[in-house]
Amino acid sequence: MHLCYIKKVSMENEFDDETITLEEYLKNLKLEDFLNNTDTREILEQECYYDFEKFLKPKLIALFEKYANRYSCKDFLKNDLDGTKNSDIFSEMVYDNILRNYDKTIFQDCPSLAKSLLK
Repeated sequence: MHLCYIKKVSMENEFDDETITLEEYLKNLKLEDFLNNTDTREILEQECYYDFEKFLKPKLIALFEKYANRYSCKDFLKNDLDGTKNSDIFSEMVYDNILRNYDKTIFQDCPSLAKSLLK
C-alpha cells in the first residue's frame, strides 16, 4: 500500500498532519486533473477506446453489415454490398463523434499509472 503525506488546513488555519493512501488521494482528484496531464490523459483515452472496441464496436459492425445486406445500398456501398469493408469505417466515425465517458478509477486500481501526475 502506498502512503502519501498531506498537510490538511483546518478552519482555524492551523495545519493538521494527515496521512492518506495514494489511492485515496487519487480518488479525490477531479477528472480534469487527469485530463490536464499528458500521460494520464493518454491512458484515459486508450482505456476509453479499448472499451469501445470491446463492447460497442462489434455491435456497430454487426448493425452496419445487417442493414447493408438487408437494403443492398448499391450507390452508397458501391463494391461493398455486404458492408464488410465499410463497417469498420462506420464504427470509427461513430467513435469520433461520441461523448467520451472516461473512468478515472483505473488510477485508484493501479496508482503507478499516475506517477507523472504525482511529480
